[in-house]
Amino acid sequence: MVRTGTSVAESYGLRLRSQFLSWHESHRSLSDTCIDRALGIRHIEIERELDLVKLILEFQTERLIYSATPYNVIRDAMRGLNPGRGDVFYDLGAGYGRVLLYGALTHGATFRGIEIVPSRVEEANRIRSHLALEQLDFRQGNAQSDDFSDGNLFFLFNPFFSEVLQVVGLRLRRIAQTRQIRIASVANSNAYFARQRWLGEIDLPMRSSQPWSPYELRLFVSRV
Repeated sequence: MVRTGTSVAESYGLRLRSQFLSWHESHRSLSDTCIDRALGIRHIEIERELDLVKLILEFQTERLIYSATPYNVIRDAMRGLNPGRGDVFYDLGAGYGRVLLYGALTHGATFRGIEIVPSRVEEANRIRSHLALEQLDFRQGNAQSDDFSDGNLFFLFNPFFSEVLQVVGLRLRRIAQTRQIRIASVANSNAYFARQRWLGEIDLPMRSSQPWSPYELRLFVSRV
């Protein structure tokens, strides 16, 4: 029964939020297929229709192959960063929004995603609207130039080739000169951030994903 004044989308979002909080607090391994189905993400169908050659010609130096972040890694990142009210959390290279949808259903921060492939952004925004998640937004853009200077928490799941990562890294460093930031990094971007003297590494409070794997998660904080 949907109570008076509550839309169907809001009601479903409340039920799903309860389920996500249960997953977030559990120690069980999370099923990527099950959670994608609960969210209604249609990435398989959309990726099948993408013209990769056209995307490469349009965006050239960008990493365009979609690689989904496992939900076990997302849970670890959220536990480590623990975004709360007043925090602005960015996923740079947000794909279909797995990270930010999970975050918005389990935490009270503002969540924002930047993704270069338009059809992925459209799908992420469709789900956001369906779940009535008002503290969440996605936009199509390029992390080399789009503004994310209001952020203090950042997530990167290996979204860039090394040249682009250096550009984005310099932009993050400039933000860190105005406020402390924290970065959750997975895969190849780990080595870049580990070399940055303006960053220190912090331990994960608890881990369900496997360390020293292709999906290794590491957390960094800017030095004051």
